Amino acid sequence: MSGFWTELMPKCPYTFLVNVGTFVAALFFVKALYFFAKNFFVFFLAEPLGLTTNFRKLGEWAVVTGATFGIGKAYALDLARRGCNVVLISRSEDKLRAVSKEIG
Repeated sequence: MSGFWTELMPKCPYTFLVNVGTFVAALFFVKALYFFAKNFFVFFLAEPLGLTTNFRKLGEWAVVTGATFGIGKAYALDLARRGCNVVLISRSEDKLRAVSKEIG
């Protein structure tokens, strides 16, 4: 089969386009590999290796707005898990009490 390609490619008028396509595919593969390697490191290796930010060095208290839903709630839970005292701010007092109980 390799003989077929070596005979075909010099005669092919689209050799430049084939080379560009190969380059783009290789670039896409390298970017995808980097994306997966970076996220694997961040989500699975950084914390066990002690490479995360020590929030206690930044201060004892953290203020989290929108702490009853979504990203605010995730930040509040994670900061409390890491040992920070957390001040929760939200529009709904009922939800705020529920998150406060969840944190402990």
